[in-house]
Amino acid sequence: MNTREKCNQILDTMSDFQIELVFAYLQGMTALSEAEDDAFCEELYHNYLNSPDKNDFISEDELFKELGIAL
Repeated sequence: MNTREKCNQILDTMSDFQIELVFAYLQGMTALSEAEDDAFCEELYHNYLNSPDKNDFISEDELFKELGIAL
C-alpha cells in the first residue's frame, strides 16, 4: 500500500471536523513554495529587528488589563 492509499484509509476513519482540519493544513502546505516560505520568514525576522518597539515589554497583568481580560 502506498502513502496516498494509507492517507485515504486514515481519512476514512476521521470525522468531518477532523477532515476539515486536515484540509486546512494541506492548503497551507501548498500555498507557498519552500523558497517563498523562507523569504516570508526572513522578512518577518527583519521586520522584528527593525521594529522600534521590539524591546518594549509589559507584564502579563498589564497585557490582560489592556485586553480587558479579568483575572
